[in-house]
Amino acid sequence: MSILVASYDGVMQFNAETKAPQHFYAKQLASWQEIAFSNLKHGDLTRAKQAFEVAAAYGRLTLQKVRGL
Repeated sequence: MSILVASYDGVMQFNAETKAPQHFYAKQLASWQEIAFSNLKHGDLTRAKQAFEVAAAYGRLTLQKVRGL
């Protein structure tokens, strides 16, 4: 299984020879958005920003998957 994983440091790819599960990126996007909103709600702006950046990376990966890239 090939998976692109987003983190604070960027995007990493594991096992490039196969494809990632169909909805993996969308699920990760939703999870990281929830983390970002939770941090905003609790007033932790630094962690909210970091979580938002990871969510944005998964959003880009989701769009690439939809486009077939």
